[in-house]
Amino acid sequence: MRSVTYVLLAAVLFVACNNSSDNNTSESKDTLQPAAPVKEPANEVSFTVADQSVTTKAWNINLFGQNNSNGVSFNVTTTQADSLPAVNINVNSIQPGTYSFISGAGTLNSPNKAYGEYSPAAVNGKREHYFFQSGSVTISSIDTAKGILNASFEGEVKNEKGKSLTISNGKITEGVMQKGVTRF
Repeated sequence: MRSVTYVLLAAVLFVACNNSSDNNTSESKDTLQPAAPVKEPANEVSFTVADQSVTTKAWNINLFGQNNSNGVSFNVTTTQADSLPAVNINVNSIQPGTYSFISGAGTLNSPNKAYGEYSPAAVNGKREHYFFQSGSVTISSIDTAKGILNASFEGEVKNEKGKSLTISNGKITEGVMQKGVTRF
């Protein structure tokens, strides 16, 4: 009886091995396809200032809130390379909508307002700073779960000497937001 069992077991293994090798021939129509590459977000910031078009990357986009407040805001800071102009924009909201730029005392605690600065490329390693006096930021979409921001901005900036510049055509395209909310 035991020898019959061994013969049957050997026959089953032989058939299984032959079926397996038939499925692995080069004539098989079932082939594995490589996975499509995952498209990375653009994470791009572009704007025009003094007739110069600037295209750069968002260096940092994060959500933040004060420890004593329930409000959450966001910050966008572009690449800070000395050879590139840069913007730093804060919006005291994380909802789609349009937020006017304000300046001066109390900007951090002004709900539904925006504030920020522009700095041209560095000269001799130093940057000049211009602060938004007017204009607005429009959040077209913000997905805090996926961490993607799309927005536009424009406005007038002024330095401490009173010189003004106009920022136009500002766009944040698929900006990559950091996870979580920074509290201070």
